[in-house]
Amino acid sequence: MTLAFAMAGACEIVTGLALRPARMAGRLVLIAGGIAGVLVAVFPVHMGGGAPGSHIAWAAVGLAALAVCPAAASRHGPAVPWALRPELSVQVAVILLLLLAWFGVELITSAGQAGLAERVLGEAQSAWPFAVAMSCRHPVMLTARRRALHGCG
Repeated sequence: MTLAFAMAGACEIVTGLALRPARMAGRLVLIAGGIAGVLVAVFPVHMGGGAPGSHIAWAAVGLAALAVCPAAASRHGPAVPWALRPELSVQVAVILLLLLAWFGVELITSAGQAGLAERVLGEAQSAWPFAVAMSCRHPVMLTARRRALHGCG
């Protein structure tokens, strides 16, 4: 898990640096979430020892940042890739916040599904930046972007 957190965090940092079509606020939030993910790896949970406070704090920062990132990265305009449009980005942020709330409830209540909630949340938060990056590369969006730039649309 430590390596997975470190790698995911590093990928989020690189994606935040490279994802130029996204609004700067969203890119910075994604980078902050990635840094927090790396710091989660720096303070791992040890079997039988519980989670250190620094692990919990950085996890909370990272998970919250990655949950609001889609809304912070959204942009308006005819040439905006589909995954960065506010209509979808805000919906994704709401879903990620609901998944984060589920994870929090599982942790607080010890209901027995914290591991499942954590993995579903983590997968969703890791998949969204990839979906955004792919939407920026989609040929239809490139054509629409070119048309908008040249006033032919």
